[in-house]
Amino acid sequence: HIPWVKSVWETLIKEHVDLYITSFPHGGGKVSIEAMGSGTPIVAHSHYKSQFLAGECLIYPEAFCWKKPDQLLQYLR
Repeated sequence: HIPWVKSVWETLIKEHVDLYITSFPHGGGKVSIEAMGSGTPIVAHSHYKSQFLAGECLIYPEAFCWKKPDQLLQYLR
C-alpha cells in the first residue's frame, strides 16, 4: 500500500504492478484512467445501484467486474 504518489501511472510501472483493483464500493475514476494509461490490467467492482458509482462505465469493456467478494477471489486464483 502506498498512500499517495504524484503520478499513479508512473508508480504502477515503477512498482511492476500486475493488476489494479479499483476502489469499492465507490470507484476512483481518475486512478482507473491512470491505471489504463499505464497499461495495467484492471478489475472493478460492479456497484449494485449504478455503474457510475463504481466507475465501471469508465473502464474498457473486457475488464473483469465482480459483484460479490467470492467472485473476486475466484478470479484472482
